[in-house]
Amino acid sequence: MGTRGLHLPRRVDPNQPINLSVDNSPAVAQECLTTGCPRPYPLFAQMSYAEASGSSIYHGLQVKVDRHFAKGLALLAAYTYSKAIDTNSTFLSTNANANIPQNSRNLAAEKGLSDFDHRHRLSFAYNYDLPFGNAVWRTENHSVNYAISGWQLSGIVTAQSGSVFTPIISGNISGASEEPGDTTDRPDLVGNPIPAQQTPNQWISVAAFASPAPLHFGNAGRNILVGPGLFSWDFAMLRDFRLAESKTLEFRFEMFNLTNRPNFDFPENDLASPSFGQIFNTVQPLAGLASGGPGDPREIQFGLKFLW
Repeated sequence: MGTRGLHLPRRVDPNQPINLSVDNSPAVAQECLTTGCPRPYPLFAQMSYAEASGSSIYHGLQVKVDRHFAKGLALLAAYTYSKAIDTNSTFLSTNANANIPQNSRNLAAEKGLSDFDHRHRLSFAYNYDLPFGNAVWRTENHSVNYAISGWQLSGIVTAQSGSVFTPIISGNISGASEEPGDTTDRPDLVGNPIPAQQTPNQWISVAAFASPAPLHFGNAGRNILVGPGLFSWDFAMLRDFRLAESKTLEFRFEMFNLTNRPNFDFPENDLASPSFGQIFNTVQPLAGLASGGPGDPREIQFGLKFLW
């Protein structure tokens, strides 16, 4: 499947200061070094202009398997292999990037992977009626058969490749950066940003980036880095005990994040930070939001439900 988006809303600054990447004339260089880079409309400060110039394109292969077997086993699996490209993923900033052009006069340079691009995603669900006490391990003792029969196993497994994000460098090196909260300056990419072994202590190679020349924009593109992937497995076992014709007691045993796997957040993406490339947070597997906790650890719970 595929989709195409045109005339999408985006923000630009038509009054962004003119630095040496835009005009390398001696007059601009002198003004940038003395009073600050000039603006096209000197009587006004930063402008936020909304225009319908954004675009997007998505291509994806989607495969689904839904099978119910004769002996109590049901499987449902869905896999997507896709690529999403756009000029800005939202109108507002996200934790992936500011969604504001580094250079409002070169909007073509903003084309890159979408904030929500996940190259691979797999969802797998299963439900199995255990045959114990019926077709398997059936004994002459009716009480034993009753105790071990009627159990169900179910679970959901989710796995996806990491989200993309943009490297930045704070400090207004370009002389044309926006407000401090919306840092849009990017560093220069000078090498391979992926270290030989990615760990939370070094997810990005610091040596692959360098500070751009003063009053110039960096050449690093938007959303060129990929964060950690995600994996989650939730497991459940349940049994219905029929107490009477209209009364049932349901017992449930559930484990969330069965493998106790930590799912990591984006690393620090500011080259000016001493912790550039390091990860300090985790995400909740289902919501994809920063948890701030110990990585959404394995949770075990029991439950009883009386139905009448």
